[in-house]
Amino acid sequence: MVELIVPNGTWIRAGNSTQIQFIALETDLAEMDLASGLARFYNKGSGTVIKVTSPFGYVLAYPARLDFYVGDNSVEVVP
Repeated sequence: MVELIVPNGTWIRAGNSTQIQFIALETDLAEMDLASGLARFYNKGSGTVIKVTSPFGYVLAYPARLDFYVGDNSVEVVP
């Protein structure tokens, strides 16, 4: 397990066996690709957008918290 805190106000907690790749980290954008596993994203930046992509689509999150689970055949997003 890992917890990452990014200077733009993004906090990420990822579980075991999670495959996550950072695409872009800017002052107003944190873009990641979650290939598999479970991650929790906290968007604490007032002007920051989090974009999480998966094999099944993507989610944009403004100041919010969300859990993102990518399984073998589906994705589940819980706000």
